[in-house]
Amino acid sequence: MVTVAVLGLGEAGGLISRDLLAAGAKVRGYDPVVRPGPGVIPCSGEADAATGADLVLSVNSAAAAEELTAARAAGLEDWLRENIGEELAAADASFVTRLEEGTIRHAERRAHEMTAAAELLAELEVPVRITEASLAWLAELAAAGSTVEEA
Repeated sequence: MVTVAVLGLGEAGGLISRDLLAAGAKVRGYDPVVRPGPGVIPCSGEADAATGADLVLSVNSAAAAEELTAARAAGLEDWLRENIGEELAAADASFVTRLEEGTIRHAERRAHEMTAAAELLAELEVPVRITEASLAWLAELAAAGSTVEEA
């Protein structure tokens, strides 16, 4: 049986954990905020979750991730580039719809991630004009989405 550690049990991590369990994997999970779902072995931290795991999936927001160059650190940068290229080459109308709907649904989280990106760029003394514009747009989407949900 494959053991998978899932770091981050929010919306994406929770769904991934559920699907891994359904596929027969043993899932060890950690999230400082979200409780593990049924069948996920709760862990006290990232290291605890990764102990004994065959695979570690980090499904964290940028604010929670300590190292944003995980693919490079794991020696998977070339694979990741190829995978992204394949995904974009196979894109169709449903892919665009998923991007559009996902951007609206996850605007609040993505705004937090864009804030983290802007802070990093500012530390590196790189202009953040596009980052700030993206952040403003995501904030508008998040506000519009919460208004729709409240109505």
